[in-house]
Amino acid sequence: MKKHLLCWVSAAVFSAGIWGGIGPGFAEVIRLKRGEVIRAPIIEQTDEYIKVKRYGTILTYWKDDIEEIGSSEFPAAKAVKGLSRETIEVGDDEVRIDVYNPGTSLCPVVILIHGSAGIQGDRAQRYKRFATDLMNEGVIAINVHYFQSARSNWGNTFVRVVDYAQMIPNADKEKIGIVGYSLGGTIGLEVASADPRVKLFAMVAGFLPPGFRKEDARRLPRTLMVCGDQDSAYETLLKLEKWFNEMNKPYVKKVEPGIGHDNIPMKIFKEDWDRVVVFFTDNFGITNWGGKRLKVRVE
Repeated sequence: MKKHLLCWVSAAVFSAGIWGGIGPGFAEVIRLKRGEVIRAPIIEQTDEYIKVKRYGTILTYWKDDIEEIGSSEFPAAKAVKGLSRETIEVGDDEVRIDVYNPGTSLCPVVILIHGSAGIQGDRAQRYKRFATDLMNEGVIAINVHYFQSARSNWGNTFVRVVDYAQMIPNADKEKIGIVGYSLGGTIGLEVASADPRVKLFAMVAGFLPPGFRKEDARRLPRTLMVCGDQDSAYETLLKLEKWFNEMNKPYVKKVEPGIGHDNIPMKIFKEDWDRVVVFFTDNFGITNWGGKRLKVRVE
């Protein structure tokens, strides 16, 4: 129980400072005449000025001071078959992303958000396998090394990753999903509820972000929740399920009896990951997968 409590506290502490960077829309690129580049969603625009929401603050920029406004700054985004390692700028930080691309046309995109243990060592191999599984099913998968950005920039990091995903030449811009585990599920809840470009969301043992309300849940896309009933994150699943039922909002869940947050038996671990893959391939309309592993059903 102590370890589960620490996991919950960790998610709350990590998430407490990141949400200001997520705006109501996707990030525009605003280049000022003095050389500064602003990346933030525009919330109001007139002939004389624009207003943007940046890090939770409303800022006004006069049109006379603006050189250019655009939505694309990723000319290097490319359809390279297999694994390519790219870097995106988030404020003053550079964040590595690992892009696993099937190389075929009009592929859905799934962004993977790792948990508080990071993506190093054994975890690196695990997330490489996750992304490879998705790529083999016709999905562009993106592993994000978001610990390379400041905690206050984590929310904006994923806005930028969605920006990047939409610039990949063979990506289907209308089919973008997110899957998050533990802390990654917490971040994913906030991102998926704030960015309407995210069309599917899978949360594995994620925790409710501080201040997350029923109205935030209303904005979530179709959601899959996977959790053990002995996991402290199970309370989040129950809360979201209650809200979804009250709103008559469709969702999918899988509860693993007797399973906690850690030391999950490998058989169950693999079956649950297969459920995540099938959730995305089914809902994104991929019917030509070749993976013999994928025998589970998303109920």
